[in-house]
Amino acid sequence: MLQQAVEGRLRELGWSVRSEGRVLIAEREGSGVILGFVHAGEARGFIDRCETSTASSAAILLEPVPDSEVVMMEEAGIVCFPRDDVEEFVVASLLRKAVAAGSDFARFLEGTYP
Repeated sequence: MLQQAVEGRLRELGWSVRSEGRVLIAEREGSGVILGFVHAGEARGFIDRCETSTASSAAILLEPVPDSEVVMMEEAGIVCFPRDDVEEFVVASLLRKAVAAGSDFARFLEGTYP
């Protein structure tokens, strides 16, 4: 359900989005993002999925994931966001609150996270 909500928000923000299992691939104005909805034990598979892409990649951690997996994804250039942060972004964007635009996840989508 979170994946569908994120997909809807991305479309509203002007992204072209397609879904491949628990991965969203979004493109807009020549830039792209890959968003994986990741459970514990799935880091390696998501890293493999992203390694040949030039798109920015983020893992949305659906549950607590071992630190070793988070470090492995971060070392591969994948930004990790806890589920709660992404849920807050979705709710704020539904309510059209300014906080959605200033969230780390929104900044990632705009290419300005860190």
